Amino acid sequence: WEKMASGELAGHVGASLGRAVVGFFIAAAIGIALGLVMSQSRLLRELLSGPVELLRPISSIAWIPLAILWFGIGFKSVVFVIVISCIFIIVLNTLAAAGNVDRDLIKSALTLGANRRQLFTKVVLPSAVPGIMLGLRIAMTGAWGGVLIAEMIATSQGLGYMIVRAQASYQPEVVIGGMVVVGIVGYLLNMLFVLAQRRITHE
Repeated sequence: WEKMASGELAGHVGASLGRAVVGFFIAAAIGIALGLVMSQSRLLRELLSGPVELLRPISSIAWIPLAILWFGIGFKSVVFVIVISCIFIIVLNTLAAAGNVDRDLIKSALTLGANRRQLFTKVVLPSAVPGIMLGLRIAMTGAWGGVLIAEMIATSQGLGYMIVRAQASYQPEVVIGGMVVVGIVGYLLNMLFVLAQRRITHE
């Protein structure tokens, strides 16, 4: 309550949300584009599948020291960790969604004279949207978790920083309060995404 009244809690929440949103949208832009291109090019899919599967199991925590070496302590290093936390989820879900389009729809479009561009924009992409949205929803959870992990080490503001500082000064009530706030914000983010998903997919 003291941190809420002083505005300190709002500052930490705002900092964490800002980093999570920036990292999420960077990962979404790169991940969706890469997943769609891979779904349409067998050569590119074979070239990139190995590196993606090699890097995907590496925990976002393991990237933090490298992020600090490259970008220093602060915003850029946290955003980098968030992008790493999200991008592989988005790539793989986009690839699966675009690669599993109903073959009958594709055959029908080709029979009606659709060219490659029309096939992609009118059949593949619309059919892949629900799968892409599911991947983004899962990645949003990764972004929120990733920002908290990175803030515990690589920054001096945010919910993760607040929690680890409270632990160091033996303030369990602040640690637990921070955890509750993390859960509430994560729940609200998920609900907002569900509403956006329903609106986009017309469910």
